[in-house]
Amino acid sequence: MKKYLFIIIMIVATLAANAQSLSITDSVVSSNAFINLPLQPHKRNVDIFFNSDKPKQPYYNIRVIDVSGSNVYQDLLNAIQVKARNEGLDGLIILGKENYNTYYGHISYSVNKLSAIGVKYKNNMQYVNHIVKKAVILHNDSLEVDTINFNLNSKIITNNNPSAISLYEDSIKLFYLCDYYATHKMPSNAVKNYDETAFSTTIKIDNPFGNVRYKILYTSDSVLFKVQIKTHPNDEQIEGKIYDVKYDLNKDNTINKRYVRQGRKAEPLFIDSYQYDADKHFIRFSRYDEKAKRISLQVNYTYFTMNDLPQIN
Repeated sequence: MKKYLFIIIMIVATLAANAQSLSITDSVVSSNAFINLPLQPHKRNVDIFFNSDKPKQPYYNIRVIDVSGSNVYQDLLNAIQVKARNEGLDGLIILGKENYNTYYGHISYSVNKLSAIGVKYKNNMQYVNHIVKKAVILHNDSLEVDTINFNLNSKIITNNNPSAISLYEDSIKLFYLCDYYATHKMPSNAVKNYDETAFSTTIKIDNPFGNVRYKILYTSDSVLFKVQIKTHPNDEQIEGKIYDVKYDLNKDNTINKRYVRQGRKAEPLFIDSYQYDADKHFIRFSRYDEKAKRISLQVNYTYFTMNDLPQIN
């Protein structure tokens, strides 16, 4: 009888502890619901908040994160701070630590898990000024204008013209990754080549149109030589495409022109000329069609500002 009474007491205590933990979580979340915002890794200190403490500056609740492992509480705190920093979070509202048993083969062992609500300080989100809010495409042939709007996570949110989205995905967005490698240092995972260049790295990206393989080639001085793009179509497309992309950079390492050739023979396709504002925002490019010998389209970009961030209750 004592044994069963002890079990009942333990169950009640566990339920009470869980209810208390849930009520704390609900009170934290309800005042500032979870929200999906773009984050960037950083090297700043990550603030820790216990019990009912909350950040004193405006913040967003992003998501719950956790770490498992050590029996030493400070080790768990250190680990969850590192994880938060890598994920772009600024603060952690600690929910609590729990212990559970897991198995490795037939051996049972105890594991500790620390959970927290990851928060982002609004004042640390100035980087949204570099996220494109709207792209306006002017077609010089027809004088038609297509507007594509994006959310803060760079997803298309409004456009009633499927052909405009296809043009954006296939002929504009396709080259964004090339632009990044044109203006950044050679990655440490680049490997030695034995052909026309010295080093290269390869990246594969899946998208609704199939998958795209980027081969980024560098000279012996670790300077970008060119980017080779191969698109591998899905079942609805007949064949993929091959592009060679080279760049002319300005003295401040921004892009002046992008030269794109197509096919195995690398025939000239188009040249994109870039324009910037006083803050070095890339605001416009004009595309010169090398076959038609004229400007075929122009794309104008508008960026988000801090005022576009969601209101905090």
